[in-house]
Amino acid sequence: MIRATELRIGNIVGMNLSKYPNNWFVILEVADSNIKTTDDWWTPFKRGRETSFYQPEDMEGIPITEEWLLKLGFKKWDSGDNCYIKKYHAQGELIVFNWLTLAAQASDVKEGEYYFMFHNLIHIIKYVHQLQNLYFALTGNELELK
Repeated sequence: MIRATELRIGNIVGMNLSKYPNNWFVILEVADSNIKTTDDWWTPFKRGRETSFYQPEDMEGIPITEEWLLKLGFKKWDSGDNCYIKKYHAQGELIVFNWLTLAAQASDVKEGEYYFMFHNLIHIIKYVHQLQNLYFALTGNELELK
C-alpha cells in the first residue's frame, strides 16, 4: 500500500504485482482519494493505452531490481558488479549499491537491499517511486524510463 503523500506525477507504481509482475503504471495526477494513471494494455489482437483512476491504497511500490535500474537509465559501474551509476550533470552522479560495504553492514542493510550513500549516511531504497523521488530531490530532474 502506498500513501498519496509518497507520490509525485511521473512516479511508476504497480498493482497486484505478485499475480501480474508487469502490471505497472505512470502517475499522471495525484489527488487526495484518486490517482490518475496511464494503463498500457494488450491482448493477442490489440494493444492500447488509456487513463484510469485508482485509490492510493490499491497501489504498491515496484521493488528495485537491476532490470528497473537499467530501465531508468542507470549503468553498471565498471568497478563493481553490484553498483549502478547515473550521471545527472557534468560532475554529478548518483550511485546505487547492492553489496554490503562495512558501512552498510553497520547500518543494518540486509543482503540484496539497494541503497545509496550521501556524506557517509546510508539510505535504503526499496521501490522505484522512492528512487524517482530521491533523484528529483537531489537533481531537480525527473528519473524516467529509457
